[in-house]
Amino acid sequence: MNYKVIIRLMRHDQWVKNLFVFLPLFFNANIMNIDQAMFCVYAFAGFSFGNP
Repeated sequence: MNYKVIIRLMRHDQWVKNLFVFLPLFFNANIMNIDQAMFCVYAFAGFSFGNP
């Protein structure tokens, strides 16, 4: 499997929309809370690798 296929599977054109899962961290000033940040990272990865 080459990198083009991996990037396409990650749905890079949807990343801007997927970044919205990080907005609550910024608005609640919890960006340094590692537990909540990891939940957002998992959600971002899940949305990125979700079904197209």
